[in-house]
Amino acid sequence: GMLHIFFGFFTFLFQALLASRVLMFSGVIKSMLVCPLVLVSSTFLMLFSPGLALVLINKFNFEISNVLHTNAYHGVFYIFSHSSRAKILEFLEGFIRPLALVVTSVFLILSFNFVNFTLLNILSILILIGSIYSISKFDNSYNFVPRMHLKTSDDPKVILNALSILQQNRSSSNADYLLSIINAKGFTEPIVLKKVFDIISNQADYLLVPDLINLANTQ
Repeated sequence: GMLHIFFGFFTFLFQALLASRVLMFSGVIKSMLVCPLVLVSSTFLMLFSPGLALVLINKFNFEISNVLHTNAYHGVFYIFSHSSRAKILEFLEGFIRPLALVVTSVFLILSFNFVNFTLLNILSILILIGSIYSISKFDNSYNFVPRMHLKTSDDPKVILNALSILQQNRSSSNADYLLSIINAKGFTEPIVLKKVFDIISNQADYLLVPDLINLANTQ
């Protein structure tokens, strides 16, 4: 009971004080990678030195990283249109997640009877590595959708939503793309320009500073 209170207290502090800052600094995709990376390292350590102390450390690391993963996971849904966002979230949370829990539970129960501890940990590591690879590949798709909207749409609401998505996923390539698209399309709305400048100034490589200054002077 005391351990649950301890873990819950520090998880609350992380959620209240640090989670949003980490998300803003690293972006949603990189933040989603933290939890599986922590689980891989924890499972790997359990192969060589299992014990109560390591279990408690791994539990603490998982609780903290899972907060970051959950926040990033829910942030990713803003890539979908407002009309379909709720339906997709309902399908994943109401069907896919419970189904995954049932399948995983059955698999673990059967595995404990037929597979030894070491082999089970190795299998877990391989599955987590697959998850890390899948999340990493999703990064390109996540940036593709808002960039497509910026390129093809003239609706200020669509443009602002696309910019907000790019702002969530920090990348120096976002700044390069915005510099090219703003010159090509000539955004004039003040709120759009402010959003563009905020993203470029926060995510641009220092080599792009002269281009940003020239852009500011022309606007």
